[in-house]
Amino acid sequence: MDSMQAQILIFLIIFLGIFGTFIAGVKMLPQNAHQETDSKERLMLIVSYNAFIIIGMLSILLETFDNIVCQVLCITLPIATLLVACFVFGKFFLRIREWKRANPEFATLFFKEETGHFLKHDIIIISVDGAPKGTGVLYWQNNKCMIAPGKHHIRLKSREIIRRRTGEEMVFFVQDINIELLKNEEVLISEDSQNRCLHIRSLNKECHQGSAENIRNFYWTDITV
Repeated sequence: MDSMQAQILIFLIIFLGIFGTFIAGVKMLPQNAHQETDSKERLMLIVSYNAFIIIGMLSILLETFDNIVCQVLCITLPIATLLVACFVFGKFFLRIREWKRANPEFATLFFKEETGHFLKHDIIIISVDGAPKGTGVLYWQNNKCMIAPGKHHIRLKSREIIRRRTGEEMVFFVQDINIELLKNEEVLISEDSQNRCLHIRSLNKECHQGSAENIRNFYWTDITV
């Protein structure tokens, strides 16, 4: 394999890795928007992006050396990085698939923040049933926040990021919610910034008919400003 072919192969592998990481990031975007910035998934994306860029630059550099070891490493390093990324992301998405198979009648949470020209609040999940960020309790697929039906205790906060580089934020309120979710239920959690609280509404057809059974499922225990 000559120098030009090796560089093209390296470029294609790195491109596939970065493009795949981008697609995974798009799928995780709603999840990252409703979790703290130090989430495991966000860190996984950052590490993957940086790894492909660094390995790509290193491989191009190694390819310039007229040494059999360097020639082998310049190809094997990006391939190994791509395989590791496929394994990590594949394991992540496979875990979601297995959870859905075990919980076919899962409930779904949707979030609606107040936005405007100079306003962009985020509803952040602090914990679910005592698990920080809902780890192991919540599972995400695109914009769906999936959770097993039944009774849950969810702590949420409304915030606005002041400086994204430093992660400095302004917290408007923290709210603890006790919620009982029905099978296959879809629930919208929306922000009321004027009253500094969250409103919970079932999107299921029965709720629009004023079903008392659905209305009594939702209540909150405490609001901290």
